[in-house]
Amino acid sequence: MGSFIALIIALSPLLFYSYKLGVFPNGKVWKTPFFTLTSQYYESLSTFSWVLLGKLTPLYLLCIWFFTCRYWWYWAIIIPIGMYIFQIVSLFNDEFNLKDEPVELIYIFPYMLIVGVGLYFIRKKILKYIEMFNLKEQIESEVKKVELELER
Repeated sequence: MGSFIALIIALSPLLFYSYKLGVFPNGKVWKTPFFTLTSQYYESLSTFSWVLLGKLTPLYLLCIWFFTCRYWWYWAIIIPIGMYIFQIVSLFNDEFNLKDEPVELIYIFPYMLIVGVGLYFIRKKILKYIEMFNLKEQIESEVKKVELELER
């Protein structure tokens, strides 16, 4: 599990710089067999993807940190997670005109509530895996102490 998480973290620069790898076109329209995407707010989809990936990359790294943190203060990580989600919602609102009025700061509170409750339940489900990992580390440290005592 630790190797998988390390791999996901190691791939984060690749995710962020995918806008430079030619995944997103430099023009306003992106046609694929599955969909057609037209940029309205930004001059190019490459710029839109740069802004979007600049928000998504830290968001998923913060989520990994939240889910794997074993200290009591892990709830403080929800604040930047909520801020990034709010920024992504605002980005999509600007780009695709989801609402006529601008997204106000007051809208962050329902998002924070939804995100907080959702993250709480997800973390509760994976908490046993985190506790098993911590127990494994404690057992390994105790075994090393016993081995050192036996060598003396």
